Amino acid sequence: GCQARGNLVPAFEEAAYALPIGQISEPVETDFGFHLILVEDRRELPFEEVQEEVLATLDAERVPVFAAFVNDVTCQAEVDVNPRYGSWTGACEDPQQEGRVLPPEGPAEAPSAPEFPGSPGGGAVRPGGG
Repeated sequence: GCQARGNLVPAFEEAAYALPIGQISEPVETDFGFHLILVEDRRELPFEEVQEEVLATLDAERVPVFAAFVNDVTCQAEVDVNPRYGSWTGACEDPQQEGRVLPPEGPAEAPSAPEFPGSPGGGAVRPGGG
């Protein structure tokens, strides 16, 4: 069948792509046994037909590289988090995790209402600015 590069075991792929069209290969050994290969045709697909697969491959390669970069940066950075919001754990402490803010332990504090001087009830807004 028709196969794109990267879809076959390395020994089979190397032999298949080195073989001229119309020629039968010498026996090729892989983990799956011995194979004789006949290349009947080669063709390049238009970019439009393979664009999504190319982009998906690039994304799959880019994600771990970017994650490693972020982990390196956060390992070297000094991150201060207001304890009210939690604490920072970097990738240096646990390589399986990305740097992130851990929620504070215990119940969350309720936000306090702003106080306005001179108003016993916390103040009020009156229409007209008076």
